[in-house]
Order: sequence, then C-alpha cells, then structure tokens
Amino acid sequence: MIIERAQYYYEHAQFYLEITMDLFFRIIGACIFLPFIGFYSYVLGPILKLILLPGGLLLLLLILGKEDGVMPLIEAFKSKTKTPQSIELS
Repeated sequence: MIIERAQYYYEHAQFYLEITMDLFFRIIGACIFLPFIGFYSYVLGPILKLILLPGGLLLLLLILGKEDGVMPLIEAFKSKTKTPQSIELS
C-alpha cells in the first residue's frame, strides 16, 4: 500500500515536472525568438531590401544583355507625353 501510494505521488510529480519544464522552455524560446523576429522585420529586412533588390535587377540586366534587358528598360523610363485622343478630338 505504501509503495503504491509513493509510486502514485512519484508519477504525479513527474507529470507536474514535465508540464513545468515544457512551459519553461516555451517561455525561454519565445524570449529568444521574438526579439530576432523584431530585429529582422525592422532593421535587417529593409537593409537587405536595399541591397538585394537593385543587385538582383542588375544581375537580371547583365544576364539579358543590352538589347533584351537594358534598352527596353531605358525605353520604359523615357518620358513620353502622349495626348489622349479625347483631348485631341475636342
């Protein structure tokens, strides 16, 4: 009877310890994870965008070459002012 009761308390203590340790590790994990998410979102993310987006576009233009990449880009950025037909007719 005493051994059964001791084993019962031991099992419950073991279960309580597992729950407590799980909660402890979750809190520690959140305390480590959340600051890195904030750092990446507000500091590292914009810096990487400033570097990687123009670099990727330049690499794409380098791969496409002058005729297929650079010249269409220059043509797209030239300011062409066309008068809409509705204004020309009136």
